[in-house]
Amino acid sequence: MTKIKYSSFAEIDRDLEIIRLQKEIDYYKLVLSVQKTHEILTPEYVVKGFLEPYSKFFSTSFFTIGEKIVRSVLSWAFKRKKSDCF
Repeated sequence: MTKIKYSSFAEIDRDLEIIRLQKEIDYYKLVLSVQKTHEILTPEYVVKGFLEPYSKFFSTSFFTIGEKIVRSVLSWAFKRKKSDCF
């Protein structure tokens, strides 16, 4: 880190404002990253990601029914596991 020589308090205030804004931007990037991770770990996304490669082998109606069944089973399992913890 290099030492900066300031000639006025205005320069110091400007640099402090830049640092504060960078900190705020980094915080919102972190919040967005956590939200995206939460969306990726939802049962719907997991089921869709698991069944999507196999969708061309099955008819559309079968895929939709299978997705609903797997989503229900995973939802039930997550709720059951969550209630067992408490």
